[in-house]
Amino acid sequence: MKNEETHIQKLIQKTNVLVKSLQPANQAYFVDLITYMALSSVLHDEGAVREQLYQMVLDYADAENDGVSASEFFGQDPQAMADELIRNSPRISMRQVLDISISVGLMMALYRLLSSFANTSYLSIAPIVYLGDIVLGLTFILLIFGLLSKTVYVERKKWQPWLVSSALIGLGLLGRHLLSSVFGNVLVFLIPHPLDVFVLGLVCTIVIVIVWKDQLLKAMIFPILAFFLVGLLKRLTEAMQITDTLWTIGLPLIIIVSSLLLFFIYSWKRMRD
Repeated sequence: MKNEETHIQKLIQKTNVLVKSLQPANQAYFVDLITYMALSSVLHDEGAVREQLYQMVLDYADAENDGVSASEFFGQDPQAMADELIRNSPRISMRQVLDISISVGLMMALYRLLSSFANTSYLSIAPIVYLGDIVLGLTFILLIFGLLSKTVYVERKKWQPWLVSSALIGLGLLGRHLLSSVFGNVLVFLIPHPLDVFVLGLVCTIVIVIVWKDQLLKAMIFPILAFFLVGLLKRLTEAMQITDTLWTIGLPLIIIVSSLLLFFIYSWKRMRD
């Protein structure tokens, strides 16, 4: 699995290097093609799709030297071509779909745990709600990727894809809120302080060790540490009976916002590399 991920990353890097060496108009052609295929092939073998994209850029590189444009070489309808290529690429197995669902669910469960830790004096665990997170997470990821792929080959403003994804994320958060409202008190387990600090601290440490070697997932460390720090701050202010809004609202808000900014900045830089 690790070797496959390394191979995919190398393919992406080699493809990006080749694309950057092309003329601006041809670069734009391939950027749209790569973006569209990446967003439209969530349930397909990423290695096969990336290998195909690399070979396409490699094949075209010589043709550009002869004055042939990318649209002349591949045709005027790149979306239809990409759809055909994706249809013919191998799909991932049901086990891989399950793995993705579990990974998404575990990630959402972690942030729900962190949110509980940051907002209450104890740790609340609701298994039914976490199961719902798995379903919601995978559903909305597929929706976001699918809708964003539809914006690649249509006339649009730069802010429209962000509006679409933000709206879907908002709906996802609303779905999580409704899930908590309906099932939040069903089969709930409470872990009191100070055991909650030890349990969540151990979980966060394990997650950080796991994601540390993944250059993209490493960005998760910023909000993980921020929510954990805010939870510790809440317990400290309650123990010391501090009611100053700077400590109870201002400082936690600054910590959370700063971590999210670092998350997006780091993720954006890694995706550009």
